[in-house]
Amino acid sequence: MVSNLHRILISGAFLRGAIAICNDKEYKAAAATIIFDQTDEALGVRTMVIDNGNAQQLDNGGIQRSLVLTDASDRSVPCELQWWLDHNPQGMGVCAPSNASSPTTSGCKPCPSPMVDDIWNGYIRTMLAVAVYTPPSNGQSFIQVRESRASAQKFLSTDDSENAGWVARRKPKRLAVIGLGASTMANWLHSHLPETEVDVAEILPGVAAAAPCFGLDPSSKNLHIHVQDGRKFLEEAPDDAFDALLIDAFDPKESLPSCFKSLEFFQLVHQKVAPGGAVAFNLLDFPKDSRQVLASLKQAFGDGGSLWSGAAPGAQGIQEVIVGLRAGPSKSAGDSGAATDAADGFLGQAQFRPIDDDRVGGAIPLADSDVCPKAKASSSKSADN
Repeated sequence: MVSNLHRILISGAFLRGAIAICNDKEYKAAAATIIFDQTDEALGVRTMVIDNGNAQQLDNGGIQRSLVLTDASDRSVPCELQWWLDHNPQGMGVCAPSNASSPTTSGCKPCPSPMVDDIWNGYIRTMLAVAVYTPPSNGQSFIQVRESRASAQKFLSTDDSENAGWVARRKPKRLAVIGLGASTMANWLHSHLPETEVDVAEILPGVAAAAPCFGLDPSSKNLHIHVQDGRKFLEEAPDDAFDALLIDAFDPKESLPSCFKSLEFFQLVHQKVAPGGAVAFNLLDFPKDSRQVLASLKQAFGDGGSLWSGAAPGAQGIQEVIVGLRAGPSKSAGDSGAATDAADGFLGQAQFRPIDDDRVGGAIPLADSDVCPKAKASSSKSADN
């Protein structure tokens, strides 16, 4: 999340006239950069897409677009530096420069050729690696995973990498993403795995409606956008459905949502991920309950599965990508495909390592009754019926 703001700041695309408080002319010019603006009153959220202009030194001439979420009552526009400091973008996409012309039905200038491989946030690149790579040690215990690291060196995709044993995954049949954001993961997956079913759950109608601003066509074959709560989406999905589940969801404090931290949630995830499949999510290192989140995941996936930690390049020491692998037959492929070739650099930077028992220590898994009362109440109501 911090990287999106950093990218805008160093691009200099918006700095012209943005240092001082803006006058009327600058205000109108700034308002014109908002190419999508929708307020969802029921949720109290305003969704904006802002055209940051050309940032050639960063994006090979591409047009940067930022996704900004704010309170529904906030009607401000990006006409000064302080605005960006107060409105950290939730995502960013890059469009080919030749595509900025007439408006579309979504209210955005068209972006039919998004630069899907231009991914600034390192944690997203690491999550995408989970969709197309897998350790060949699925079905082994946590202890066996650690013991197999030395013998698995021949499987390394990158010299001197910590990704011991990670190899190309067989082409996934179905993937799921919770949290659409600026459509970064959905665009990459749909572009590099066009025959794979991709389900995206997004709770904010405005974010889903803004997808075309970032070049994602919701009507595309094999792409399904579900405007609903991510946990509710999983509850309604078939069991053993997804080869990989990528969770890119944040609460207002930029942490994993509380209802995505409990043992009950990860048991639900374990139920929906296919045998040999994986879940990946972003975890901040400093919250007090981080070890308890790991304890929740471990207990849910500990029946022969394994836990891994991946780097979030650009935010080391702040956040990491946690991966839970469900026990099952190995999904490794005999050779790599186009998607794994495209994600080879992602894997090299991810530096996946098994999570040792010592890291979890004596942490107690979190319960819905502690962190997600609404889920507990919903479960009780269903049982009564």
